[in-house]
Amino acid sequence: MPSAIEYKIRLLIPRWLTYGVASSFGELGENLKNKRPSAYSSRNYTSIQFEWKNNKSIPYAIELVSFGLLINDYENPLLIEAANFILDNRNMTSDIAVELASRALNTANDRVIIPEPHQYEVSVEAIRGKIAALKYRCRDYNVNAIAWADLAFYYSMLAQKEQAIKSMSIAVSLGHENRFILRSASRLFTHYGSPDYALTLLRGSEISKYDPWIMASEISISESINKASKLSNYAQRLIANSEKVTINNSELFATMGTLEFSHGAIKKCKKLINSSLQKPTENCLAQAEWLADKLGAPFKTPLQNSASFEAQTLQLFNSNKYSESVDACNKWLRFQPFSSMPAVNGSYVASIALEDYKHAIEICEIGLQSSPNEIMLINNYAFALLQCGRLDDAEKVINSVDVSGLEDRALNTLAATTGLLKYKQGDVSNARELYAMSTEKFAKNDDKRALAIALTFWAEEEKEFDMSLAASLLEKAKQIAKKEKMHELLYKIKNKK
Repeated sequence: MPSAIEYKIRLLIPRWLTYGVASSFGELGENLKNKRPSAYSSRNYTSIQFEWKNNKSIPYAIELVSFGLLINDYENPLLIEAANFILDNRNMTSDIAVELASRALNTANDRVIIPEPHQYEVSVEAIRGKIAALKYRCRDYNVNAIAWADLAFYYSMLAQKEQAIKSMSIAVSLGHENRFILRSASRLFTHYGSPDYALTLLRGSEISKYDPWIMASEISISESINKASKLSNYAQRLIANSEKVTINNSELFATMGTLEFSHGAIKKCKKLINSSLQKPTENCLAQAEWLADKLGAPFKTPLQNSASFEAQTLQLFNSNKYSESVDACNKWLRFQPFSSMPAVNGSYVASIALEDYKHAIEICEIGLQSSPNEIMLINNYAFALLQCGRLDDAEKVINSVDVSGLEDRALNTLAATTGLLKYKQGDVSNARELYAMSTEKFAKNDDKRALAIALTFWAEEEKEFDMSLAASLLEKAKQIAKKEKMHELLYKIKNKK
């Protein structure tokens, strides 16, 4: 049986993006206080400036501009000179170098032109090519924190955890007071199971007490591990003193609105979320869509905003537009390719509502590149393989799972999928036993959604052997699905070929 990942509560954990994409969203504007951290009054920056004065060339210009941006040294005449040098010689350098120079001079376009906007190439060959290019750049300019952070991103796309953490650690050591580096690092360490370290980085920065992007990140990550935020009081004061909502503080408004929702203060929640939607990031849009479903009342969300793929996925799914929802989910997967959630949920909808198992396989295979140990993704992959008649491949996938330490839901879901395998292998007795065991445990744990799905696919297989049992199982599934408002499952049952 396929399964989805359901938020207990959705939080505005910071998006992890490469520099070019983050830049296009306006996330890299100057901090609210343009203060240079004392940590950067170092020989390192001084030597970089000295080298530029004595070697007027593209490599030294890029090195100076990259470092100067990290410390907000916008008025430094040498940085301005180096940035202009890059722009004057743009035909000799990369687009990212031109973007850095434009940011330094505050002449950057609102949008960076990116092929297939905000979509990362997910083929292994393309990712390896990005890694090779960034490794070369990091070797040549080893103090370029942005390049190290981007390298970590691409390593994560291939589940190369050790290399990703090492690269990001170098980025942090070079730019621990830079918003882009801090948000990227906090997302990486949260992704790899170290949210406490992510909080240490955020709380230890000088900009944390006045930068709304950092506050929103710290509050959300704290909430995700049930720890008290150390910045929520600063956030409340900042919101109270905000004259208007901008792209710089909208995620903070949405974050505080989510906290109010958690505390049952619905009126305050709605007010803050509506404020965040005046100038939303795509993360704010996704938050509004998730909350709208929980509150039973939609917010006015401008889904035409670029990269609002998660928000589109949620809205289209809730509107029973399943084909369009899967299309949006594919874009979400290519926007946050290290995350397993779009792959799990996209393969679920493709399997349940559309019965497009080949597409589900494609989605799973992309997701497994970065999340090879995500049990629900593995399960959905095995399920789709079974439905395409690839029994040997599915059995190998199922047998590769280490079941020790699995939570009940994952264990029971995998048992139901193994039951499907047994049916297709003709082992009806063991198949029935596995389905009976999994459905009994789903019922015991009051996991009604999982129970309805298991009963539906059990009924499908039983049609060949016992029509009476099949009808009984399907009727139970329909009753649960109606009560739980599982429209995708009801759609499948109604349109079963």
